[in-house]
Amino acid sequence: MGTVITKTNKVLSQLLDALDEKSRAILWYLWWHRHAEISELRELIDATGDFEVLYRLKEVINEQSQRIWGRSVVSFEQSRMDSRIGEMVL
Repeated sequence: MGTVITKTNKVLSQLLDALDEKSRAILWYLWWHRHAEISELRELIDATGDFEVLYRLKEVINEQSQRIWGRSVVSFEQSRMDSRIGEMVL
């Protein structure tokens, strides 16, 4: 199991290294909270608007994730059950 954790940490580190400061902040926030409203992320990085957040999610974070992992790390959902807290999240 230690090998799996080490490999995951190495790949996560590669992704974080490929991102700019604001994109890293968004990814860390999502990593810890597992979900967020766009307004939360906008305030987090002091973005000029929602489009800046959406751009970073799609064109920066997911693009680098696709390059490194072969899949997107962020998905967009209307609502979903968060199994960690047992509540529906918008």
